[in-house]
Amino acid sequence: MSHFKSAMKLLGPLKKPLFIKMRKERRAYPMAIGIYEVLIAERPDRALPTQWGMTALTRSKRYQKSMLEENAMRYNAEGIAVAPISDDEREHARRRLKNIINKAAVLWPKVEEARP
Repeated sequence: MSHFKSAMKLLGPLKKPLFIKMRKERRAYPMAIGIYEVLIAERPDRALPTQWGMTALTRSKRYQKSMLEENAMRYNAEGIAVAPISDDEREHARRRLKNIINKAAVLWPKVEEARP
């Protein structure tokens, strides 16, 4: 199961518009800084699954790609755009995406390349 799918399973029970939209569209949206604290304040009983879900989401290729989109914005839990992605954040996402792709290439080489 992909990081994104795992994240949607863990974050779905929060029933927040942002996560509903992500799951419906099968697309990640950059999250607002501090969104975890807001979610935990509302649902302290879901602290650990929320942390796991957000970690899985932010480690997904979909999330990193969403950070690289032109005019990308961060969204709060209600699905409202609250802040633009800075150039530094975009560069960080670019490095993380490259790292994810490189790790995948090492762990799962193409079948043709694996044959002697």
